[in-house]
Amino acid sequence: MIEGSLICRKMSDPFDGTIFVVSISTMLTQLHPSHFRKFLEYICQYLNSMLVHTNSNSQGGQANKEDLQEISALFYFLVSISRVSPRQDDIMLTIKTSVPSWEIIPILIRPILE
Repeated sequence: MIEGSLICRKMSDPFDGTIFVVSISTMLTQLHPSHFRKFLEYICQYLNSMLVHTNSNSQGGQANKEDLQEISALFYFLVSISRVSPRQDDIMLTIKTSVPSWEIIPILIRPILE
């Protein structure tokens, strides 16, 4: 995927980020809200571990580009799923309580977007 979005790098890839996000959101919306929340908590836990890993492995203040791309993809996935879901407020509350550094992620991933 292109950094900063959920769009394929190659047009031959059969992956479209928007359709993927809408599909996941639709599937999870049909379940009990606790399942959706648990899914988000797992994604946020993985995002937190990537942030800690990136911070501990950054050399000279520069983070690994692959790690930043992973963080960027997770960030945009969570932002996208919060936009398309009818439970926007619950999703953002879950994300912000599960990822304490949520507000600084756009600053962290800015170097790969430039």
